[in-house]
Amino acid sequence: MRLKRCPRCGNGTPLYYLGGETMYAFCPKCQRYYDSVNRSYTKRELLKRLSSVSIEDILRENCGGIKFNDAQQKAFDEIMQKIEEGERRGIISLPTGAGKTLLAACILRKILLDRYLVKGRETHVLVLAPRKVIREQLASGSRDLCKVFRDIPKKTLIEIVEIAKGVEDYPVFFLDTEREYEVRRFNSLSEALEHFLQKEEPTYILVATPQLVKEACEHREAIREIIRKVKIVILDEVHHTYNGPKMSALFREVLREADYIIGLSATPTRESVENVGKVWVTYSVDEAMEKGILVRGVKFYVYDTEHEKLPKNIHRRWSRDEGYIWRNCAIEERAKKYAKMIVKTLKDEAKKCGQEDRILRTAVACPNIREADLLFEELQELLDEDLVFRIHYEREKKYGEKPEEVLEKFRKKQEGILVSVNMIDIGFDDKDLEALVIARLIRNPISYVQLRGRVLRAPSDGSKDWNIKHKLGYALIIDFANNYDRHEDKVEKVMKGEFEAGGFEKDLRGHIGKVEDVDAKVKVKQVGIFIKGPIEAIVRAIYNELERRLRKKEKCHCVAQINRFLIARKIEKPFRLELERVARRSGLEKKKLIWALYDTCKKGIYEEHRRKASYILSELCMEFTEPEEFREWLKT
Repeated sequence: MRLKRCPRCGNGTPLYYLGGETMYAFCPKCQRYYDSVNRSYTKRELLKRLSSVSIEDILRENCGGIKFNDAQQKAFDEIMQKIEEGERRGIISLPTGAGKTLLAACILRKILLDRYLVKGRETHVLVLAPRKVIREQLASGSRDLCKVFRDIPKKTLIEIVEIAKGVEDYPVFFLDTEREYEVRRFNSLSEALEHFLQKEEPTYILVATPQLVKEACEHREAIREIIRKVKIVILDEVHHTYNGPKMSALFREVLREADYIIGLSATPTRESVENVGKVWVTYSVDEAMEKGILVRGVKFYVYDTEHEKLPKNIHRRWSRDEGYIWRNCAIEERAKKYAKMIVKTLKDEAKKCGQEDRILRTAVACPNIREADLLFEELQELLDEDLVFRIHYEREKKYGEKPEEVLEKFRKKQEGILVSVNMIDIGFDDKDLEALVIARLIRNPISYVQLRGRVLRAPSDGSKDWNIKHKLGYALIIDFANNYDRHEDKVEKVMKGEFEAGGFEKDLRGHIGKVEDVDAKVKVKQVGIFIKGPIEAIVRAIYNELERRLRKKEKCHCVAQINRFLIARKIEKPFRLELERVARRSGLEKKKLIWALYDTCKKGIYEEHRRKASYILSELCMEFTEPEEFREWLKT
């Protein structure tokens, strides 16, 4: 740690690096702060100066020059207006990958400085994360929470502390000025909480899991009173863990005197709304796609899986519980068929952007551990072994395979398949994931939206050369249990907190208990291929496929498909009639082309923008009649 002599009293003063070019030093004798040009501040003066820094400047100087995206900016403005009007408790509902943590950190900074520290009101902050991996991410110096507070002197004004339970004792981890972990050990979690919350300064932002707070409260009754001194609470992933009867009762009691409680979630539950407050702001997935906050579109390959010739006892249980055949049964034939279809689909999509034999970076959500192992083995038979990864807790127990290490190896690859059951539910934030395979039945729409969100993040700039999200404009979801028809139309309602939790956590994790190997016949039937997202993404997908077919001059294929559709009349009626209307006005050649265009989506059902879609399709038809190559193609 560097030292600087106090200009007033000559004392040795520790120097704290705060980001950018600004450095502050604090003299414990005269209780004053000094900046890099020896300007002097009292604590109150420095707090006022820090409070006056705009959010734009904080993001630019502390967070690497980034700016709020459209979702964050709208949410920030709306929430600060609500706080000005006197609202104190609510939930921020933004899609996974839209930047909830950065937004919450900025809101926390404004509340903490403007409404407490500048006014001389003392408080501490409790940030709760439902899982260890999320807690560690929040407290990491490289993450948004720490970055937003980087320009504030540590140890004298605001300190971010991670509380974690150790193996043999209770260490508390926090980042020092050199960004290294120090460890303080306590006899119990309650002692650790008491140590920090009893102090008046600095202001501590304590990052912990709700389970640890619950354990501390049960260990020592007095902790409940101490926690009531916390006036600002952030509940990350508020749909998780806080909603059980005992847990929710505890937090209602312990946090009832908090001034501000802010929940964060892409999928708030009805229970979280009751416990925390109404959904303050929401931002739709479609709008996030249109603004480029998420990937521009998503392409669904949707299938129904039928099971035949089941043993009588299995069939009887399945008839009472449709999830039984997924949750409690491992079927080898199902794994074999899925493996072949997954590999073929991933390679076909890669070919569309000129990547022969490449396997998209893919995560697979299996129904249970046994079937995950079967699928892993089948994929290894079809691909190079170093392209297939397996991750579940059972592997760690039996063979010492650390899930974090396997996940890190997978992330370093530009291609490969990660087979899992319960490890990709939360805390999995791979921007460059290209495809998601849902190889099980999802019963709760909250679980579906959470799982689906894993692949919708906008890709990193570093993946432009290979990622299909950049090249084709969409992510890929392969759904083998037709969860699409069950839940896709409920996505926006989920984000508004209209559904009960209903055991969604178990549904999301998959089954990790006893599983029976079952011999059965399996049929996998295609329901359809659907493209969702802004109309530009839909048309881009159509355009790419048409261009590929034109290069190969697959006229016979297109005409055969056109005839089949005209005869079968199985096309969705409103869109078909609109296409026929355009076709009648355009002549025979354009009619062929319009049907060929439509067929490239494999009877894809456009969920929205049908009128606009048909208009753009007709415009594309007129464009494609001009090139000489295409006119020659029509003649042959």
